[in-house]
Amino acid sequence: MHNLSFIFVYLQSPFVTPTTNNIQQTLQIIFSLQEGLYHLRMEECRQ
Repeated sequence: MHNLSFIFVYLQSPFVTPTTNNIQQTLQIIFSLQEGLYHLRMEECRQ
C-alpha cells in the first residue's frame, strides 16, 4: 500500500501538468474505492 500512496502524493505535486487532471481524478476514485473495500474487510475480520 505504501507505493500507492507514493504515487498519490506524486500526482498531487505541483510538477504534474494540468493535462493529468483526468487521470488524477480517476486514480482518486480508484484509491477511495480500494480504501473503502479495505475498511470493509477489516470490519468483517473483527466480527
